Amino acid sequence: MMRVLSLHAAVLVVALTGGALAATPPDCSQADDAQGCFATQARAADTQLNVLYQQLLTRLNASAKNPKLKTLYLGVRSQLVTSEKAWVIFRDADCALFKATRGGGAELETQLLACKLSHTQARIDNLKGWQQEIWQ
Repeated sequence: MMRVLSLHAAVLVVALTGGALAATPPDCSQADDAQGCFATQARAADTQLNVLYQQLLTRLNASAKNPKLKTLYLGVRSQLVTSEKAWVIFRDADCALFKATRGGGAELETQLLACKLSHTQARIDNLKGWQQEIWQ
């Protein structure tokens, strides 16, 4: 029963956002410890996001060394930092809303991990796409 609820939680997260979260969480529903599975996947996604974010900042800093492009790339860097801070606030607020609409229960922590994982994977996809657009 717990496995089925975890899968439903992951699907529900995507459904509640109207499909705005492009990435689908890994199938942790088959794991004996669904909560542990989602926690591991969420940590891995956070690490991947942090590495990508740092790579973008490093590349923007390097690009800003060109005097002709300095203002442009420093502006883009500033917007990236602002958007990342806002995204963290949005992710946490959206998952808190998800929690508030669910009440309690044994599956709540697993559902919250699935929510954060889904948001993080979507943010990774978003930043990768942005990176490709800027530096084709």
